[in-house]
Amino acid sequence: MFHFVIDKNAAGNNWRLTPTIPLELVSSRLHWDPIFSYMYTSDSQADQMRLQNELAKQSIDYVYEGLNSDRHSWKDDIFSINMPFYASTFRDSLGSTDFQVYYSLKSGDIWQDNEYNADQNVVVNCALYTNQWDPVALAEEIVNAKEIVDASEQQGAWQNMFSFNVPGGSYKAGISVVVENTNKLGSFKFNSGVSSYSGKTLSMSSLLLADRISENQFDFSYFQKGLYILPNPELQFSRDDLLNVYFEIYNLPLNNQHSVRYQIDYHIKLLDRAKKNFFTKITEMFSKSMPMTTNTVERYSQNEFSAEYIALDLANNEPGLYELTVQTRVQPGLDNYSRKIYFELK
Repeated sequence: MFHFVIDKNAAGNNWRLTPTIPLELVSSRLHWDPIFSYMYTSDSQADQMRLQNELAKQSIDYVYEGLNSDRHSWKDDIFSINMPFYASTFRDSLGSTDFQVYYSLKSGDIWQDNEYNADQNVVVNCALYTNQWDPVALAEEIVNAKEIVDASEQQGAWQNMFSFNVPGGSYKAGISVVVENTNKLGSFKFNSGVSSYSGKTLSMSSLLLADRISENQFDFSYFQKGLYILPNPELQFSRDDLLNVYFEIYNLPLNNQHSVRYQIDYHIKLLDRAKKNFFTKITEMFSKSMPMTTNTVERYSQNEFSAEYIALDLANNEPGLYELTVQTRVQPGLDNYSRKIYFELK
């Protein structure tokens, strides 16, 4: 057993968890355990101290037992499902924020040797909360097991996304996956800052890294500003493939001719090499910088909005963890805005 107590002069809900209690509270717990009766009737200070120590030991034993049993134990072992995901934000048609969560599931991460039941459903939930854990939005997706298996065989994974229209701010988010009527599940929570696009100055959306971007519809793609996009929730890319980047620019400052010239810089910086031999480790110890490449694109627009996408060839880059920074600069350099994202190159 354990007790919640508060000091007489404490303000607010300043409660404390304690294994013992002041003697003046013993009478309120006589029916809890015989030890409280002994404490209540004892006149010896030495006995009082001995009983307090015994009470503390009992509390420690009970708390240990409680935290290692009951609701903290399950009849069956839990099979953890890996589900890569990441989030982006864009301005919607009304000027508020479209919060998007991309995720993927691979059959091999759920069923060994594809031993699945074709009648099984996999349920994915995504929820958004305030920092005080008040619910903001909730969405659910139910997909048949065979769809995941077929998509994994065709393109490596089954992919999908959730989209929430929310005001800008700081949120707590959670995403979970469970195979119905089984012990297979996965649950993840994360903090997310949601950008506000209600201002009138130059700004950019998040950077969306994709396996494919096309003007023509294809399987598992979703439609965004005239393009069909297949995000990569794992943020892992092969050097043999192009790195597709999509983002949006808002509030470009138009001149008197209702046009604007601007530049977009793509900075790709190696943060950590995938494989380090002895020579590489020694070199990095005495080096203050890592390799970086930059590509600059000149752009022209007659609209304050621009949907941008590019396919970057990274075949000559070495494997490792990278940081991609995209900066928009309006000539003659009065306005600029940048975004960054991390990805792995294999």
